[in-house]
Amino acid sequence: MATRSSWIPAGLAVLTLLGAGCGQLGGAPDGFLSASDAPEIIERTQSTTPLPPGSSFAELKVDRDSVYEPGEFENRVMAQAQCKWFLYWLHGFEKADQGIMNDAVSTLKEIHSWDLYTKADGSFQRLISSVEAKMELGDPSGVQDYVRLNCRDITL
Repeated sequence: MATRSSWIPAGLAVLTLLGAGCGQLGGAPDGFLSASDAPEIIERTQSTTPLPPGSSFAELKVDRDSVYEPGEFENRVMAQAQCKWFLYWLHGFEKADQGIMNDAVSTLKEIHSWDLYTKADGSFQRLISSVEAKMELGDPSGVQDYVRLNCRDITL
């Protein structure tokens, strides 16, 4: 049977291993991001991410006690922009404004060069391609489904 004193070295070893990945006390483990990293990354990404005319980014919620993978904040910004372009296309569809619809399709094709798309798995890429194919045919069903399922609380 282990005595109380034999648990102390084992406990210290576990705490040491758990703390080894942390760059600093209270920070994110090496290779990850903390909430304090978010504002600069979000601002930088928003400054280079196009939105439809008259649209602006909504505030992204960041949990100050969470740890984030690299690319998380950029993907959130790009996903919000993508949703807004889908909403813009739907706006054009509802107004029967082919100019708005063409502008949205053109910009959505540019998204194929964004990390949101290029680093995603093939199923996401196929989904987006399917939605865009329907858009080009004037069929709103793919966009409507995508927006309903993936763009909650996002407005144009």
